[in-house]
Amino acid sequence: LQAAFYLSSGRVADAEKPVKAIAAADGGAEGQLTLADYYLLTDRAPDAKSLLEKAASDEKAFAPARFRLAAMALKNGDRAAAHRLIEEVVQKEPKNADALARKAELQFVEGKVSDALGVSAAAVKVDPRSVPAHFVHARILAARGQYSEAMAGYEEVLRLRPGMSAASVQLAKLK
Repeated sequence: LQAAFYLSSGRVADAEKPVKAIAAADGGAEGQLTLADYYLLTDRAPDAKSLLEKAASDEKAFAPARFRLAAMALKNGDRAAAHRLIEEVVQKEPKNADALARKAELQFVEGKVSDALGVSAAAVKVDPRSVPAHFVHARILAARGQYSEAMAGYEEVLRLRPGMSAASVQLAKLK
C-alpha cells in the first residue's frame, strides 16, 4: 500500500524500499516480477532484465517474464529477440491466447497480415474470453477491409471488458 501511495503521488524513488520489501516477502517469481516492473518504471533495464530472467525459471511466471523481456527488446528495436521470446512462450504454452495475440500483433506490424490473421484467429479460438486476442483479431480484420467482422470483434471486446476506450474508439471509427 505504501509503495502504491508513493507511486501515485509521483514519489517514485521513495517507492523502491517498499517494493523491495514486497518482493522479499513474496520470496518467489511474483515478487521478482513486481520488482522488475518497478525497475522498468525507473529506467533500470539491466536490473529488470536480470530479475525477469530469474523469474522465467518459475513455470507460473514464465510467460509474464518473457512478455516483459519481449517488450524490452521491442523498445530497444530488437524485433528478432521479441519474436524469439514470444515464440518460446507459444512453444511451451500453445494454448496461451495472450502469447498468440502478441505473436499476431508482431506479424501484423511487420506487414505479414495473412499470417497474423491466422494466428489471431487461433488465439480467439483457444480462449474466447481473451480480450487481447479479440482486440488484435479485430484490428487485423479492419486492416483487411473486413469491417463488419472487425466491428463484431470490437463489440466482443466491449462485452468482455466494458468501457475499454481503445475498443470504443476503433469501433467508432468503423461506424
